Amino acid sequence: MTVHFSPLCETNPADLAFAVIAARYRGQWLLVRHRERSTWEIPGGHREPGEDITATARRELWEETGASDFDLVPVCRYHVDDNASRAGILFLAQIRALGELPPSEIAERRLFDELPDNLTYPEIQPHLHGRAYRAPFVGGSPYPIRRAVAEDYADFARVLCQCWRETYAGLIPDDVLDRNTDEVHRRQMFASIMGKRGQFYAIAFDGLRPVGIVNAGVSREDGDPADMGELAAIYTLAETYGSGLGQALFDAAMDALRGMGMAQAKLFVLEANGRARRFYEKNGFTLTDRLPYGGPGETPLVCYQRVL
Repeated sequence: MTVHFSPLCETNPADLAFAVIAARYRGQWLLVRHRERSTWEIPGGHREPGEDITATARRELWEETGASDFDLVPVCRYHVDDNASRAGILFLAQIRALGELPPSEIAERRLFDELPDNLTYPEIQPHLHGRAYRAPFVGGSPYPIRRAVAEDYADFARVLCQCWRETYAGLIPDDVLDRNTDEVHRRQMFASIMGKRGQFYAIAFDGLRPVGIVNAGVSREDGDPADMGELAAIYTLAETYGSGLGQALFDAAMDALRGMGMAQAKLFVLEANGRARRFYEKNGFTLTDRLPYGGPGETPLVCYQRVL
């Protein structure tokens, strides 16, 4: 039995038959036991006719665990063996409150530090758990944010290309903008670099739709001290402006850099991008340098730095 994972942006809603929810509560994994079985399983169930798959996940999580307050974020699409037309979405939930277990086929819920050996679907659930384990929550307001996994390369590319078109039109030459918003090329780029050591990638969602991304890591500049981090990219769709999403992604990136042992951070931004520059200055970055021909299409860049 083989479990196949694919990017969320390749999801056809008509193909979605079920939702599975890897749930965390008080630092442990929450699993359930069906009343007719002695084995444990990840909460989940089938989508009802006409039901949005995120609504399926919310309903199933409550019905099977009694979770009454939680954040929910999609991780990836998956199907088993060659049955690609019958797919599901793996979600990650961070539960804040558990109520009474509702009347259902579930007899028991239990917290585990790791997956137990007696699983209902031992050829499937460890793969799902592994994906969820590598995609922890890193922020929850106003949109859920999680660490990116390998399958997010296509969603990263989609957000970046749309944000470039929304942000840089009029700031860089049109031909340069067109070249840099080739989604096929960007997919290939992210597929090759995501997961490298010393880099942090995170992605925010509205339902199944990605709406923001961030990338930070060790500085890419030769000669920088070992404790110099870099905010390499942070983008949110224009529709989210003013929601606080940009700040939440920024905070997650700064926390990640501190966790890597970085003591300071730098970034590069188009000199003409006043909106972004004001955001960085508000967050403690100070202008340190100007690169007259460093940006896309040889547009001027400026460099900012701050202490972490």
